[in-house]
Amino acid sequence: MRKNGWVLAVAAFLASALMSACNGSTSVAANSTPQSGTVVVMGTDSPTLSSVVSFQVPITGITLSGNGQSSVSVMDTPQTIDFARLLGLQTLLDIKPVQPGTYTSATITLGGNGTLAVLDTSGLPSTAPSIQTYTASFTTLSVTVNFPQPLSVGQSQVMGLLLDFRLGKSIPVSNGQIVVTSGNTVVVTPYIRFNFVDPQQAKMEVDDLRGGVVSIGAGGTFVMQGPGGRQFTVETDNSTEWEPSTQSFSTLSTNDIVNIEEAIIDPATLQIKAREIDVIPDKFVVTGMVTFVNPPASSTTTTCAPQVQLLVRSAIPGATGSSFTSGEISSIQLQGTETYWAGHKDWIGSLFNTGFGSCTIVPGQALAIGGTLSTSGSPITFTPSHVVLGIQGFAGTAASTVGSSGTFTFNPLGLAGVLLPNPTTVQTIQTSIFTTELENLAGFGSINSGTSLHIAGLLLYNTSTNQPEILAGRIVEPEN
Repeated sequence: MRKNGWVLAVAAFLASALMSACNGSTSVAANSTPQSGTVVVMGTDSPTLSSVVSFQVPITGITLSGNGQSSVSVMDTPQTIDFARLLGLQTLLDIKPVQPGTYTSATITLGGNGTLAVLDTSGLPSTAPSIQTYTASFTTLSVTVNFPQPLSVGQSQVMGLLLDFRLGKSIPVSNGQIVVTSGNTVVVTPYIRFNFVDPQQAKMEVDDLRGGVVSIGAGGTFVMQGPGGRQFTVETDNSTEWEPSTQSFSTLSTNDIVNIEEAIIDPATLQIKAREIDVIPDKFVVTGMVTFVNPPASSTTTTCAPQVQLLVRSAIPGATGSSFTSGEISSIQLQGTETYWAGHKDWIGSLFNTGFGSCTIVPGQALAIGGTLSTSGSPITFTPSHVVLGIQGFAGTAASTVGSSGTFTFNPLGLAGVLLPNPTTVQTIQTSIFTTELENLAGFGSINSGTSLHIAGLLLYNTSTNQPEILAGRIVEPEN
């Protein structure tokens, strides 16, 4: 999808990494040294296992090795990544200078056991889903992957390295059920792929980066602290879109929580060039996926006060003693008087007979809810003031061809396949401003029943059909 010539990245409000309390973290240098190249490391996954809601993997390092080259680190800040939340989207792990040369393999080192969370939906539609958590015991803590083709990094050259942790091939399944051993443990054999990303390609996009503003510089730049306490410099300009519309660079302040919704890595500066930034003007934000809404969405009322069950992806900053724990479900009572908005609200246009508000929240949506967390009493209370609908990813297969109206039906896999109708209607965007971006597809005509697809977009409640539908910003036919 393109807007004013820019490649638009699609984002996941599906939660980003927790804010670290680390002090003294250094920001990414504007340029690597003239004698070095640079590797931008990103992470992704295409989880298709039904009901897997969280797969948190502690990573302590990633190194490259090659022909006559010493091993070099391209990620040396330990991070815990929830790969289940990415669903074909990309998160930024690190930006590192490396010695120019040819590298033939990468080694990822894990920091110990992970955590696997599965959603139990046996009580639907009357009873809210619950979470079952397992220990993910890895068969090995070090995985070396030989590249199909060598990765050549030249002097002053920038290359991308995409870490793809394949959950569907790593987690054991028998007769459609995850295999659990004694001690409530799932034995996981890590299946990992590394793909190269040319910085001039659209794939050099950052889809998922959330954190706090650390400092504000000159010329429209600011520094944000993201995963593992890592700090990144973000560039903005006059074309950067800010949400909500009352926000701008001039109103940005330290300790604001921001979500970078559209960004590319600038090969010249190695900074994050942001095209859209969501600023949540609260000092506490919880993000996650809706698993249950009571009362359900309505097409006949305009102000509702639903109780929302949210599968927590992150809490920024982390609140000790609060009920917001990553991988667990928290109940949040809304009043309908909160401020509501959707990322990429201009996509919606006249395609839906609704916007996004308190009466149109449905299971499967990715939300960020900001507000006030009171820690003075017991229990800790959370008072929401902002509710933001985010862009998210879906994996599955087409159930029909694309019709003249630009719609087709889609069988979602993974968690969405449990929470959404099967099939689900997908609406593509064809306007003078926005066009649904296609990757690895020869036009909409190449979408047929059974075609494997990754879709990134907004999940909206259509009041004409009283059903959730996907508004697709990007459709990708995944590589094998």
